[in-house]
Amino acid sequence: MAETPLWSSRLHDEGTTRIVALGGELDLAAADELRLTLIDQLDQPTAEAVVADLSAVIFLDSAALGALVAALNHCHRTGKSFTITGASPSVRQVLDITGVYQLLIGNPD
Repeated sequence: MAETPLWSSRLHDEGTTRIVALGGELDLAAADELRLTLIDQLDQPTAEAVVADLSAVIFLDSAALGALVAALNHCHRTGKSFTITGASPSVRQVLDITGVYQLLIGNPD
């Protein structure tokens, strides 16, 4: 019996920006697919930027954080933009503690 994923992603475009709306628990079980999803969207020729909307994310662990950082590193290689938006206080706390929140919102200072 297949296990039901505890996370989801939905895609939509706003001009040349691809929005990846994420939800649920972003953890070790989700990390590889999350990384592939984000990098695939950054590789789309019509997308100049990708924004990961974390509004519906209820949990984020270090493995999923690694997937977000991998997408950020990939965007530097492709010349595109990758940012996040909508992090809840608990998700933002993880991002702040690890020191990557400012990088992922597009503000490296």
